[in-house]
Amino acid sequence: MLTGSSLSHEVAAFPPERSRIIRFTFIVIFIGCLCSVSAQSSRSSILRIGYMEGGDTASLQQSDLESLAAAIQEREQLVRLMNADGIEETGFIKAESGRDMLLRLNAGELDLAFIPARLWAQQDADYEVILQLRGKGSLTRTRGQGIMHHGVVFAGPRSPWADPDTAILAADVSTWLQNNRVAAVGTQSMAGYVAPMLKLSDELQLPRPTDEIIWFDSSTEVVQAVVAGFATIGICEESAFERIRAELEDAVQLRLMYRSVPVPTDPVVVHPRFSPRRSETGRELRRAMREWFRDNRPQGLTLETAQDTGFVVVRALLTRWRALASEAN
Repeated sequence: MLTGSSLSHEVAAFPPERSRIIRFTFIVIFIGCLCSVSAQSSRSSILRIGYMEGGDTASLQQSDLESLAAAIQEREQLVRLMNADGIEETGFIKAESGRDMLLRLNAGELDLAFIPARLWAQQDADYEVILQLRGKGSLTRTRGQGIMHHGVVFAGPRSPWADPDTAILAADVSTWLQNNRVAAVGTQSMAGYVAPMLKLSDELQLPRPTDEIIWFDSSTEVVQAVVAGFATIGICEESAFERIRAELEDAVQLRLMYRSVPVPTDPVVVHPRFSPRRSETGRELRRAMREWFRDNRPQGLTLETAQDTGFVVVRALLTRWRALASEAN
């Protein structure tokens, strides 16, 4: 038997070419073992469902996902398929932030996830869009792109544009924004922040229209903040703006100033090993989710088939957004 020291001696005694071959073979075997361990650790006996608060649609609650998990366990065919894949139960992982969710996606820690559209465009782990969330409000079905919605820039009762007869001039808006605060939803929101900010930038011909921003967790909170006078202008998702404006029935003047281009609603994504294109489990899981959302409508949401699985619009908007950020700096 060779000890560590005698093994080193024996290898050193080989001709240089043979020594290099042995070292190379050892490295290949070692890397192969690491890859095997990594692949095994990325799998789990639990179907890991990721979610987070925020985004462009109503946020799912833990109780919603628990009900969904219970429904999945009642589908005998799906349970058999999951068991064949080594999955015995369902668990949930709540991401604390967009960055947390992105790290989990890139590490392959999730099997299925409800995520903001922006995060799917940023992830590099080949997760596949299989469905889109459809909520209440101003949503449109665009041929070839699926379910879309808009973002808005709107004026509150303490702004000069609350009166519908006041003209909205770019120079006036630009001057106003230099000295007044804007309420906005988090930067992960494509329809609630990125798209309307790009529209505002285009209208004012400024790479960064404003730095005076008060951040809120949802589009609903943005509208409420403007109504309460914490900000004079709001930037958010259109459906929240239209819903609250209708509820107020002109008791408070809210005026639409700019409307963004249509943006895809938030997606549901799966790990590559559950791609419906290759996995029967993935196909049955997609079917089960659509049927449960159709029958239960948690937070007013349903699921639709994603047509533009590349989310080309989102990628294009992010490219423009990064270009403007560079120009502003």
